[in-house]
Amino acid sequence: ASPPLAKNAAPHSGAVAWVRSLKLRLEGPMERIHAMQEAGYESEFISEIEVMYNVLLKAMKEFEEVNIEAWYREVANTSDDKLKLPLLIKAPNSDVLIQVNFDPALVRLLREVKYFIILGVDIPLQAQKVYEKNEVYRRQVGNLDLISTIYNQIQTTLLDIERPLVQKSLDTI
Repeated sequence: ASPPLAKNAAPHSGAVAWVRSLKLRLEGPMERIHAMQEAGYESEFISEIEVMYNVLLKAMKEFEEVNIEAWYREVANTSDDKLKLPLLIKAPNSDVLIQVNFDPALVRLLREVKYFIILGVDIPLQAQKVYEKNEVYRRQVGNLDLISTIYNQIQTTLLDIERPLVQKSLDTI
């Protein structure tokens, strides 16, 4: 229900990577069991292991498909409209401070696409179009974050006696 994910893993692609790593861990022992069968060693226990292995593989495949389908639904909900929102907004509870307004759903979408590409999963066209500009978004959000931090620092540390000297520039900003 809730696979153990790495701290920086995206939820859906992390779950798919986790289940695929489990499959890889099972393949080695199963190859040895198949080698035993080819060598002529047959038992009821080995047949039972084979059945359990196939059931487990089926469950893992379904888990992977469910996570990919859930992500596809999220992609449909995370539309290009979120890219049209203003990138800088006034900070809550403040008339002068600003903050970057890059939607967390878009950040999550970009991370998921990155890791699903690594995993070789088909990416919806809408997500591909957004991801093509990933580097531009990353750079611009980083620059805006730096600008807003500097601006907010100026606003919070500016003395009342200094404010008239820079008020015109602050109003322009």
